[in-house]
Amino acid sequence: MFGRFSARPAVEFGDRLARRFAELYPPALDRPGAPQISANRLSRILEGLYAEAQIFNTQHNLGYYRRTRLSHAFKWRLMELGYSKPLIETATEGLIVYLHKPAAPAPELERAERKRARKAERNRGRASGDASPRG
Repeated sequence: MFGRFSARPAVEFGDRLARRFAELYPPALDRPGAPQISANRLSRILEGLYAEAQIFNTQHNLGYYRRTRLSHAFKWRLMELGYSKPLIETATEGLIVYLHKPAAPAPELERAERKRARKAERNRGRASGDASPRG
């Protein structure tokens, strides 16, 4: 009965989102003296994650409570992974803003989902050693 009111899927998604961020931007890069990536690349990484969060929000019709739980799970996982406080605050604030934005038109959401799926497929191909040329 209370399962439909559970925030568990939102919390799990927030956790997965933070782990995905850690794959794309490892905590070691957020340390003083570490090699830095461009601000543009970091923005693209975060915007990609925010687009995934918007898709999840649209699919699961998250209310205020579940969006809050999702963003808190994201923030706490980033803390546990060892990111700096300024980066955590910036990333979480952006996530909150995107979760509260009106949903993007369906074609934009579908385009973001297709782009994410293509990127995941390319990464799986690289991980398996597929050296086929791009077409």
